[in-house]
Amino acid sequence: IKLRQLTDGRHLVQVIYTPDGVIQDCEYLADSKTTRNFLKTLRKELKLALEEQTYKILEKNDNEDERFYRHFGNVTLRLLKDNEKLPPDIANWLNYDRLKMECLERHEELTYMMSNKNKIGEEVLTRRSFRENFIMPGTKWCGAGQLAERYNELGDDSNEDMCCRAHDNCRANIGAFRKRFAYFNYRPYTISHCRCDRRKKRDAMELLRVPGTKWCGKGFSATHYSQLGGYTRTDRCCRVHDLRCPFWIGGMEKKYGLYNWRVNTLMHCRCDERFVQIKKNANCN
Repeated sequence: IKLRQLTDGRHLVQVIYTPDGVIQDCEYLADSKTTRNFLKTLRKELKLALEEQTYKILEKNDNEDERFYRHFGNVTLRLLKDNEKLPPDIANWLNYDRLKMECLERHEELTYMMSNKNKIGEEVLTRRSFRENFIMPGTKWCGAGQLAERYNELGDDSNEDMCCRAHDNCRANIGAFRKRFAYFNYRPYTISHCRCDRRKKRDAMELLRVPGTKWCGKGFSATHYSQLGGYTRTDRCCRVHDLRCPFWIGGMEKKYGLYNWRVNTLMHCRCDERFVQIKKNANCN
């Protein structure tokens, strides 16, 4: 999965791609405050990265404070001179207008598919590939509709699935991309009346974790070491990555004078070198 964030200085586009380069989810933010905060954090991290890179070049034989300055071991920096064109290999990433349009088109596509699903044909509707576009990985009930063929059928993330199942069976609800009670639900999941939500709240930290996993993202939701999500190979990699590195910064946390604004844990470069080898051995992406 790839995440790209691009701004024109006033608006922010965030796009998540599948390994095949297809847009899985995206968000277009017109909030100027959010954009300013994003740029502020980006400039701060760029400044730190340049300072650390300069220090490593000038003090390449000084390893005493190694753990305090190698936070950007897996980041590539490329400086451009005035009026220099963007390199061809990255110029296509930075087309803000195109990225914005792709995001809006993706939202329109999802809306159309859901609003016209009765016209598409029974054969198309019964294909799992069509329905799985709207269901969270590792679940059968979380998203638009469900994949379950019976009430007691749950996905690998059974706790989350039970919650979504109860949520979807609320009588006062509005389905994904549907209009009811004079309100259109543009979200790819069901929204329910507040009475149906008067139960134990789900962990807010789940918003900062990769769907279908227990260990990938900020913190972990596993209750014991052997518990894994639907993407077991990926989850094993993240578990090793998070538990075996002595020098790390959690998502949205500050440590060693650096703030990690990412949702995933930031590791010392030596840990990431080992992590790459672990991923190869586990054959996971």
